[in-house]
Amino acid sequence: MRTNQLIYLTGPSGVGETTCALAAVSAFNAKLHKLDDLCRGRTNKGRFCEEAVLRVEASNEQNGRLDIIDVGAGTQHDCNRDLSRFLQMRRSQSILIWASPAEVIQRNPLGPRRNPEEYLRTEYTSREHLYSIPSQCDH
Repeated sequence: MRTNQLIYLTGPSGVGETTCALAAVSAFNAKLHKLDDLCRGRTNKGRFCEEAVLRVEASNEQNGRLDIIDVGAGTQHDCNRDLSRFLQMRRSQSILIWASPAEVIQRNPLGPRRNPEEYLRTEYTSREHLYSIPSQCDH
């Protein structure tokens, strides 16, 4: 029996979703797809690059391996509403990597000049709906 699995990882910048994805790639011989790369140049006024992701899903149905889509901060920011609708239909395949803002801000995501209030507003508050979709995994 062949088992196909595709999961979507989300989380605020600096929380560790890419680190978790890379560990899974190594442990399970999975393939990593970075959504920011898949969508580069394909977002239009907040419209999600659904066609690029559907191609990954179609490929996953044929390849019999674990595929991981790392939903990067750029796509989360640019396509929040469309991405939320898309992932809502894939809730069972979605995982949220989470840590409190106070913990993550200490990791200094995006450098020393980023304002902590802007970080909290952009990475947490504006994405509450998106982050409520997947199962939560504390990091």
